[in-house]
Amino acid sequence: MKMDVQLRTKGQVEVYDVITTFAVSAPAVGLQKLCQHAQLNENYIDEKSIEDQFKLKPGASRNLFINGIQSGVWTKEGNLTDEGHETALTGDVLIKEVGPLRIWTYENEVTGPVLLHAGRSRIVKQFAETTPQTKHAPNILDNISDGKSRRGLLQREDRRWQISWTNKGSAWSIAEKFGTPAELVWNWNLDEGKWTVEDQLNLNCKLIGTSSNKDKDGQVVTSNYSHTGTLDPETSIRDWLSSGRFSQGGWDVKLQGLKRPYSELTESEKLQYTTDEVLKSEADGWDEVKINAIPLLAKTLEDATEWSSFILENQTPGYTTTERTERVLSDILEDEPFRSVDTKSVYDRTMQQIASNRSKNPRLSKFLHAGDDLDAVAFVPKQVERMKRDEYTAILNPGEGYDDFIRQMTENLNGGIKNIWYVDRFAALTDQRKRLSKIVTSFKDVLGKFNFGLLTAYDPYSKGDRDRSVYLKKMKEISDTVRFMEDYNIAPHNRYVVIQTDKETRWWSLPDGLVSGMSRVKSATKLEPGRGIEESVSNFINSVEKKNKEESQ
Repeated sequence: MKMDVQLRTKGQVEVYDVITTFAVSAPAVGLQKLCQHAQLNENYIDEKSIEDQFKLKPGASRNLFINGIQSGVWTKEGNLTDEGHETALTGDVLIKEVGPLRIWTYENEVTGPVLLHAGRSRIVKQFAETTPQTKHAPNILDNISDGKSRRGLLQREDRRWQISWTNKGSAWSIAEKFGTPAELVWNWNLDEGKWTVEDQLNLNCKLIGTSSNKDKDGQVVTSNYSHTGTLDPETSIRDWLSSGRFSQGGWDVKLQGLKRPYSELTESEKLQYTTDEVLKSEADGWDEVKINAIPLLAKTLEDATEWSSFILENQTPGYTTTERTERVLSDILEDEPFRSVDTKSVYDRTMQQIASNRSKNPRLSKFLHAGDDLDAVAFVPKQVERMKRDEYTAILNPGEGYDDFIRQMTENLNGGIKNIWYVDRFAALTDQRKRLSKIVTSFKDVLGKFNFGLLTAYDPYSKGDRDRSVYLKKMKEISDTVRFMEDYNIAPHNRYVVIQTDKETRWWSLPDGLVSGMSRVKSATKLEPGRGIEESVSNFINSVEKKNKEESQ
């Protein structure tokens, strides 16, 4: 599952009136052609190449070469600069000036200095509103004087500006009445243990004082800026999720998950294995950091034991057997939260807890006793590898892939396959969903073109905390047809694979399901139509088949 992180902070657009050295772009068609020539010559130019290429006299070539150095489009050695590449593209160069200027700026650690807009100031008399200063200039003026040219953000603004603030012969004054709020947004995500950081940050603000025409003033501008690289997501998340209210657990850098004591888990977190958080004071420099789908990890063996016991009880909806309980527990311990602990120790502790504390868990005790005594639920025995493979039994050994298992279920099948339905209440859970995707791919590879249908629950534990539309979208990425049990008032205990051809329907029962754990051998039992199949599921499949026939007719 992908963890999404969105960082937001509010800042301020600062506006300054300055008298300083600056440069502004102006058309220069001649220099554009020279820069384009340099690009074709491995970004190099000299007097001789100018003379030869443009059929000029040596004196004229020398003057053009010197002009290019003074304009900053190439060095005195003849190497094309960044400005030279810009000139080759736009056809303008920077012309140096000294005088009054009004600039709109923004600065943040991750954006560096940003020039939002600049304009020659014909109203320096407004200096009179505040006392102009020559000393103690704000850092932004020094930071923005880094030799880079910047283009303003207003519509149809094509001029570039280069600020060259110096502490000698310059003056500054802040134009506070033009300052406005600004918001900065940055997105990260963590997927399969790898961080992806958006190259661009989004800055949104309003610029006031850019025009004397009120209808044209106050434009809202949005722009993207490359990040400075000063903020590392792995380090930041580790720091943010390991202090304050997270200090009882903490972010595990190696496992890429948040360790949390079982006592602090909500019902939803226990079942979904993830949490969403909104950071405020924990994230220095940011007003708000939203983190969705943070992977959760058991903090200790004790936490893992309690957690696995809880899940086990939730996955035991009715009568069961001790052996099936052992298998379900093993499947549970393959899930993400238990990567942080020794699962063998957790397994032993949990089974010991079940054996010694049945009085504290009468529900599970009842189901275990009844299932063992009555053999109420079919299950796969540990010796399933040695079971005879006949027309009523299909054996899946995931270590060998799914191809043979699929062939067993479809052996001697009459007619061409139209539909295959998989019925599993828990297929929409995160880890189960990943496994199902692999299984569907295998079915398609072996059997070719058919419709894969899924009957599952979007809220399998009936907690009311799962969004139907979200899980519908996720499951449609895997299956051709998706139906939710909640919509049909269906809650089957067993899992089924239903194979429909134009001549027959074949039912297979899988007590543990295909997606519950992929490391051990599983067994599927073929059922005769009308015998051993839960009525609600049979009625659903028959109703879909009837509807399809009616629509085809």
